Amino acid sequence: MSLELDRGSVLALALALVVAFSILSHASFVHATSTYFEEVLETMMATQTVDALSIVHIFAPQSATTLHFTSNLDPLARSFSYSLLPGQLYQGQSISLSTNGSFDSILGIYGHATSGQIGPQTWSAGGTIQLVGDPTRHVHTTVVIDGNIFHVTGSLEFEPSSGAGRSTGMFTFTGSPSGPGGAGPFGPYPGTDVFLLGQWEYTVQVPPNSLVPDGGVLFSRGNVPFPNGGPGNFEFHIAPGPEPSTPLLLGSSLAGLGGFAWRWQRRKQSHPAESRRSLKGQPGA
Repeated sequence: MSLELDRGSVLALALALVVAFSILSHASFVHATSTYFEEVLETMMATQTVDALSIVHIFAPQSATTLHFTSNLDPLARSFSYSLLPGQLYQGQSISLSTNGSFDSILGIYGHATSGQIGPQTWSAGGTIQLVGDPTRHVHTTVVIDGNIFHVTGSLEFEPSSGAGRSTGMFTFTGSPSGPGGAGPFGPYPGTDVFLLGQWEYTVQVPPNSLVPDGGVLFSRGNVPFPNGGPGNFEFHIAPGPEPSTPLLLGSSLAGLGGFAWRWQRRKQSHPAESRRSLKGQPGA
């Protein structure tokens, strides 16, 4: 009888341990994905900004263009990728672009690589995004086109807040000494972004200079499933100017998403149970 009881106790204890381990493993997975989701998303947005600034400075916009991308974000692996959908045009020429990025745990930095083509011209780019303390990020990217070397550098201040946040930054573009418009540097250009539950928007303004005579505005919006990541999409809007309507569009769009993020965060702090129910009802939750 005692032997049977001992066996039952052992089985019950083993089952309890399995359940506890499963709960802890799931909690650890959820914590890891939620911890790195904002980090990887912000890193991907910074890399998109570098690509857009390179296009604007090397191939100055003459008319408004919207480019459509697919993306993939993996917060657990701390990696991301995105590519232009095929068959698109920029300034009347075919364009392709593909970027991959991931975290190097040994060096403690994100590395990214881009390849692309506009018409007959191909380009490649590679760089790093380094996390310095919390929440500063330093951006360093080298772009090579037809043997000419360009650089994009920047610094971002990241303000995460449990699925919602914003960042502000400054970007500088350095041209090729032998290229048109001179070496510069050009900038720094202010950039602002906001994100909420996997949806994001950002904008960068480029005043007129010798490389971009009419100036330019870069605007991007997109989404990716929150908080586990996965396939997503986004679009670049690149235009000279800015166009008369563009600043109003960007301002109202960013303010709306930023205001929503602020209100959601305040409600989350005041009513945790209610905010959890609201979170489950959001797209990608």
